Amino acid sequence: MRILRVHAVPVRVPRARVSRSAFGVRDATEAGIVFVETDEGVTGFGEISLIWWRQGSGLCADVNRLLAPLLEGQDPARVAALMRRLREALPSSHDAPAIAAVEMALYDVLGRSLGVPVHLLLGGAVRDSIELSISLHMADPAVMASEAAEWAERGFRTMKVKMGRDWATDLKALAAVRDGAGDEVTLRIDVNEGWTSVPLAVRRLREVADIGVDLVEQPLPANDLEGLAELRSRSDVPVAVDESVWGPEDALRVVKARAADTINLYVSEAGGLQRARQVAELAETAGLTYWIGSMPELGLGTAAIAHLAAALPGLSLASDACGFIYHAADVLTEPLAVADGRIRVPTGPGLGVELDRAAVEHFRIKE
Repeated sequence: MRILRVHAVPVRVPRARVSRSAFGVRDATEAGIVFVETDEGVTGFGEISLIWWRQGSGLCADVNRLLAPLLEGQDPARVAALMRRLREALPSSHDAPAIAAVEMALYDVLGRSLGVPVHLLLGGAVRDSIELSISLHMADPAVMASEAAEWAERGFRTMKVKMGRDWATDLKALAAVRDGAGDEVTLRIDVNEGWTSVPLAVRRLREVADIGVDLVEQPLPANDLEGLAELRSRSDVPVAVDESVWGPEDALRVVKARAADTINLYVSEAGGLQRARQVAELAETAGLTYWIGSMPELGLGTAAIAHLAAALPGLSLASDACGFIYHAADVLTEPLAVADGRIRVPTGPGLGVELDRAAVEHFRIKE
């Protein structure tokens, strides 16, 4: 089998609700859909997921101009060798989501051609469903409490509260979410680099102690590993990193600096399924826990996350593997199955989902 053509299409899909965090306000997701076509009639699909900088849509040009010529004519089964060539051509960690999408599509091709799900290519599934965490974005505290109650009613037992406004409002919102969700729900807080110093973070974490917080995600700037390590030593709330980790190299730096208890790892940020797995295994070896985050992806990228999560024996925390839920529409013919706060791992060949090409064309960003 040989790769005939590779191309990426930019899309803009509206969010179901406006999403507010310390990084700003978003009413839509701009992603890229990657097509890998082969000479045996098998086509695989991947998703470029990135909410910063050029976004997923902006990385489509790199796939079409730089990566496609390196792939066309090649054997799609040579995933490791092809990924090395692509990283040499596009070495910035912030361009990793483009490479991740191509790798995703290659695995989809292989799974479809062999008639097996992607998780089997990653070592085999150790679970058939994934416990989920849902994010509550900044809104009026009463609205956030209502959303928390709604998600709890739908079976979600882990919720992540976005923070980064004035502290009085953040604290009020967190208390409201606790009331709405109930005492049985695990709460995480995600600051998205919004706190400016270790003393400030220590004070604020002490104030949330009575509400009950399981962990704090990225409380300080991503590159402040020294500050994160100090915060760990001064706080009873476990510290998680997200933006600090763009691949195994960053994860190793976090481990060496003792800057985190937990890593929120991403397929997109890591640069693909295999590199995300390396982050997970490095974390586990170092005694850190981890979960899988979401950009948030559409259904295509979410399916890839579910396959990875299924194949990670050390995954013990609820993951954000439900990005498509935050959107008003999707690019799949059939939605992924979520029930009782868990997502079912697709069982069909490849990623186990089918792309709705009409939807891709509908949401396509016209140049």
